[in-house]
This record gives sequence, C-alpha cells and structure tokens, in this order.
Amino acid sequence: MIRTGLLVLAAALLGTALPARAEQVLTVEILAVKAAPADTGPAEVNMLLRLTDESGIDVLRPEGDCDSTLPGIGQTTTECYALAIVENSVPIGRYAYHILETRSTDSFLLVTYPSTATGDRGVSLRIDYNGFYNHDPETVLMLSDYDNGTLDPKDPFESLHRLYAGKLKAFAAELAENLPSEVNDAAAKSWRDAFMAAQRKWAQFVESDCVLAARLAGEAQRSRCLADRTMERIDQLDTSFSPD
Repeated sequence: MIRTGLLVLAAALLGTALPARAEQVLTVEILAVKAAPADTGPAEVNMLLRLTDESGIDVLRPEGDCDSTLPGIGQTTTECYALAIVENSVPIGRYAYHILETRSTDSFLLVTYPSTATGDRGVSLRIDYNGFYNHDPETVLMLSDYDNGTLDPKDPFESLHRLYAGKLKAFAAELAENLPSEVNDAAAKSWRDAFMAAQRKWAQFVESDCVLAARLAGEAQRSRCLADRTMERIDQLDTSFSPD
C-alpha cells in the first residue's frame, strides 16, 4: 500500500511538472552573428542567442551541464538541447553550442555551425528540450541583420556587455525623464541629479570591480563581469522603479 501510494504521488507530481505534449514555451532571439570564411572547407557561422523561458518550470538548462562535448563543430544532439538549424532551405547536420550563462528566465548560447551558403544566409531555428521548444521555429531570419562586426566567438560576453550597456543607458535616460509618481515637480531636478550621480558611482564601482576580475582570471572574465553587472543593474532599476 505504501509503495502504491508513493507511485501515485510521484506520478501526480510529474504530471504537474511536465506537459503531455510538446509546448512552445521558449522565445529565441538572435543577439549577434559572425560569419567568417575558413582557411579550408566551409565557412563558420557563430550566433549569439538569448533563450527566454515562459513555462515557469525551469526549462532552461544550467551553464556547463549541456554543452556539446566534441571539440569544434561536432555532434548534432546532446542530453539537453536538440537544435534544428535550416539555412537557405538546407538542414544543417552538424553544430556545436556552448551555454554561456543561465540567469532567471534567460539563457545565453553561442551556437557554431559550418556553412556552405554563398551570399545572404536565411536561417530558421528550433531549440528543443524534452518536448519544450521555441515559438515560430519556421520563421526565417536573415543573419546579415545581426552581423554588425561586434561578435568575437572567443569573448562573447564582450558582445553581451555592449548590448546591455546600450539598454541600460537608454533605460536610465528614460527614468531620468519620466520620474516616479511620488516625485513632485519641485523635487524633480534634485531627484534627477541624485539619480544620475548614483549611476556614475555605480559605473565607477563596476569598472574597478571588473578590473580586479580580469587580474584574477583574465580579460575574458572582465567581459563577463561587466555583462553580469550591467544586466543586474537593469533588473535592479526595473524592480525599484517599475509601476505598481
């Protein structure tokens, strides 16, 4: 009886955690692309992706657990994400990916694959984990729209920092112009000056903190430190000043 009860309980718990059918609960966003010709053979395409999980049950895989295990461009599947990449209507048979970081409902991946395409590259992406996959997997995205020369596959966090630093700057400027409702007109200038001063102090602290990270672990760690601190600052401001 006890064993039967435990099995029923386990089945009930699993039934609430995982769907009985495939579900589109991920959003895939291409952040940056670099397509570089190889010395011999096909060109190499690198894509920096952001996955956003809408499921509420932690579909995203943690950093370091699910990367492709073969060096370079290797296997087509792992124990975690399975990718289906179609470039110019041709399925890509080999790829590699590296989970750079997973934080809250966002995860950042660097995907690499060999490309024999010439001219423009149109790519559709399906990223699947245990029946969960992304919205609009058949939508074709033109990689030239994301290839702006900023992605260094050896230091992808530098691209992340550049992207989120721009978002933070725009967000801070918007907050400075659209003050919280509790700030009246008489106090607007002093609030705005104090806010911008706090931003400058934050930037100085982060720069010194991440210089230390570089001294301890190398320049790539500085890029990661800057990217992480910038994303954390956006979250902090969004939490502090978001409308009730």
